[in-house]
Amino acid sequence: MLDMVAETDPDRYLPMAQAPVLVQCARLDTGHNVRVFPLVHQIAGGPTRLIWYDDDRHFTSLEALRDRLAWLEKYLWLEALGPHISKFLKRQIP
Repeated sequence: MLDMVAETDPDRYLPMAQAPVLVQCARLDTGHNVRVFPLVHQIAGGPTRLIWYDDDRHFTSLEALRDRLAWLEKYLWLEALGPHISKFLKRQIP
C-alpha cells in the first residue's frame, strides 16, 4: 500500500513544479492540515502564493472562490469568468 501511495506523494513532485502554485489555507481546517499548508508552500518548486482564509476545508467562501478563479484566469489564460458568473446569478434571482 505504501508503495502505491508513494507514487502520488506530493513531496515527490511538488519540488519539481515549474508552474505557479496557489496554496489556499483554511484556518478552520483540522490541526494537521493547518500545520501542513505552509510546508506545501515551502517545498513547491515553482512560483507560489500562500493565502489564508477564515474558512473550513471546503473553501466555500466567496473570497476563496474569487482568488481561485483569478489564479486560473491568469495562469491558464482563461477568459474572465466574473461577467459570466454575474450574468448567471442575475438569472437566478427573480
